[in-house]
Amino acid sequence: MVGEYAPDAEARRRLAAGLMVVSGPYGAGAPPRPLDVTLVVRRDVVPWRYPPAQAFAYGEWLRAAYEAGGGPAPGPHPDLAIALA
Repeated sequence: MVGEYAPDAEARRRLAAGLMVVSGPYGAGAPPRPLDVTLVVRRDVVPWRYPPAQAFAYGEWLRAAYEAGGGPAPGPHPDLAIALA
């Protein structure tokens, strides 16, 4: 998702908490599938420059970090071009 404004730390925390409710690992029953969410701010990708930056990332591989009160900080995401394609 591309937006005009980056979410602050509290918004990222609330977003991750909401995503953990509806996402889950494969084979865990309900919910039926893991979610992978990346947010970027338009000014960070237009015009394109390398490495692009992400404003927020969520995936099941990050669940433990979010449950512990952490998670990745906004910053460079070298594989973002692949994700956007």
